[in-house]
Amino acid sequence: MAYELAPVPVGLATWRRNRTAINWFYDWAVGAGLLERRPYARRRRGWDALSWGEAADLDVRHLSWAQYVMLHRVGLGGDLPDGSANPGFR
Repeated sequence: MAYELAPVPVGLATWRRNRTAINWFYDWAVGAGLLERRPYARRRRGWDALSWGEAADLDVRHLSWAQYVMLHRVGLGGDLPDGSANPGFR
């Protein structure tokens, strides 16, 4: 089965139905003792991480190969920008 992205995001009504089902599932799982708490917190006015438009202002772009290598080696791998090992990492 191939994974394909939709050409457009789901509409507001569809997302609200999906969000409601997800929230009810987590309410049930917490109530049944399968989870200690939800994996996300409710915020002011009942908003949570699944609320519509929460991340509307994010400016997301792809990393270039050089940026990815730097992130992988320095940010995730514990190297210094000059390529030497960072003794303070972990």
